Amino acid sequence: MIGWMKRSDRHLVRGKRLPAARKTAARLALEGLEDRITPATSLAPPAILDPTAAVRVDQNSYTIRGTLQTAAKNGTTISAYRDSNQNGVYNPGVDVLAASAAVAMKKTSFAVSVPLAQDANNQFFLILSDGKLKSAAVKAPLITEDSTAPTVTGITRLSNPLTSATSVSFRSPSASRSLASMPPTSMPSGPARSPPAAFRFPGPGLSTRSPSTGSAAPERSAWP
Repeated sequence: MIGWMKRSDRHLVRGKRLPAARKTAARLALEGLEDRITPATSLAPPAILDPTAAVRVDQNSYTIRGTLQTAAKNGTTISAYRDSNQNGVYNPGVDVLAASAAVAMKKTSFAVSVPLAQDANNQFFLILSDGKLKSAAVKAPLITEDSTAPTVTGITRLSNPLTSATSVSFRSPSASRSLASMPPTSMPSGPARSPPAAFRFPGPGLSTRSPSTGSAAPERSAWP
């Protein structure tokens, strides 16, 4: 009899409704189990950080940088495919591989250097792979390589010149005199004589006093 009562109690407990919290926990556990049973079929696509918009450069290559939505696993690589037919859409088997780079394990950032066709538009698509799964192709902003030097057709002055020939002047030191500006002096005929006593030659920049006024006067030679 006691054993029969215990079994009846267990049946009653099973027949009761579960609380809402327990229902939610059971549903989440079931969804997690379904995820394990049905594995993912692709990887999350990468996000491109550089370039963020179309660029024009003069160089042989360009390093495309970006980030992953989840940390990389062992053997994760990022591949860049060139838009071979230039239709703006990734076509498997048509667009050729331009470059690839390994992504360090447990890292989320990547960098891949792609060669650039000279004087042309360069369109690339990035695909993430871990050796088993791949992501959808991500279209990178257009990279235009322009290495042709510009042609100069003319030069136009944008403003008035800072100086002109008429505004330039030259000034000589005050203590010097130009020989060309001094008046000519006639030399007396006959035998050579010593200079007058009133004129002495102490050297340039010196002065002598006038006997009449006592004021200082610049020294000058008898012969200019």
